[in-house]
Amino acid sequence: MRHIKKTDLIMKIVGAAFFLAVVVYFAFYVFSSLNEPYQTISAVEYTVRDSIGLEGVVVRDEEPLLTYYNSLHISAENGKRVARGGTVGVVYSSDSELQRADRLRAVNMEIENLEELQESGITESQKLENGIKSEIQALRAAVQSRNLTDVTALSSGVRTLVISAAGDESSVESELESLYAERRELEAVKSEPYDVIRAMKSGLFSTTADGFEDITPDSLKDYEPESLRALMEETRPEPELALGKMVYGSKWYFAAIMDEDSANDFDKGDRVSMIFGKYYSEYLTMRVERIGYEDDNGQCVVIFSCSEAMVDVLDMRMQSAELILHEDTGVRVPKKAVRVDEEGRVYVFSQTGMQAEKKYIEIMHDLGEHYVVAGEKLRPGDVIIVNGKDIYDGKVVR
Repeated sequence: MRHIKKTDLIMKIVGAAFFLAVVVYFAFYVFSSLNEPYQTISAVEYTVRDSIGLEGVVVRDEEPLLTYYNSLHISAENGKRVARGGTVGVVYSSDSELQRADRLRAVNMEIENLEELQESGITESQKLENGIKSEIQALRAAVQSRNLTDVTALSSGVRTLVISAAGDESSVESELESLYAERRELEAVKSEPYDVIRAMKSGLFSTTADGFEDITPDSLKDYEPESLRALMEETRPEPELALGKMVYGSKWYFAAIMDEDSANDFDKGDRVSMIFGKYYSEYLTMRVERIGYEDDNGQCVVIFSCSEAMVDVLDMRMQSAELILHEDTGVRVPKKAVRVDEEGRVYVFSQTGMQAEKKYIEIMHDLGEHYVVAGEKLRPGDVIIVNGKDIYDGKVVR
């Protein structure tokens, strides 16, 4: 019996100690919560956009440049304007003649780069390393776009920088002497052009031809949603004989399928803003050129035109876009930071220096756990007090 009583006493003592520990823990937690520093967060700029997603076709006044020649050097630069009668490509009588001429151009370019390097002096290693990285990135982009003129120039630039990084002035001088000797050998056997390919009209040259160059701005008026959708799903081979294409004029077009209810909000001649996804992140001003008739599914073809960014959209074809209807830009703040005074005015506290400052705001959009707000005094980057005890305007906070 005594053994049982002793056990009961021990259990009571253990239970009391456990309870006391729990009480102390919660007391410490509450005390710490009441005395911890104010929770803050930086206000960030945030844009809420109301838009319509579109799928369509980009069309220009363009034509492929076709040639039967094989031994051809393309001299026109991708995205650059070529005047009427200007040289697009140079034809040689054989591949060996072409290779000799290409090598002479490359040697001259390397000599020019190294001579400039001599005049400016050998730069420090960090600048050289950054220059090499930059040139390699540009070279990769040129290869992907098949811009052979840029590939040659950039390859020469990379070689020059590598020579500079690997040696000193004497190594540059030695490389120049070797290039001078090679140039004399190449010039001893002239590689005369067999023919020259010239631009029939002034326009922008592009190294890319995709087989859709026959779709003209004038032909867009004949498309209905069904036929335009079929065109968007069509695949065509690149023209076999095309060395690129010429793009004429300064205006390009975007034919897209829209719901008639959305299209009815616009009239011919209206100006709208669009964003063309990952290919062009800036807003473009487009003009509504034509609103087609509704089909059985309540959709129609809307044609937009644009006189901006022709070079940036030079190779676009099947494309998604975002038509901006309305957008608000404000400051995003947590809902927990937003307060209401006795008069129903909404405000937040920001930490300005060591003090709390009351800033009145207007709620523009509800994002769930955040609001997008506007306020005369509230700016992106302001330190917002999310929570804290007994905060008032001018209170010293830490």
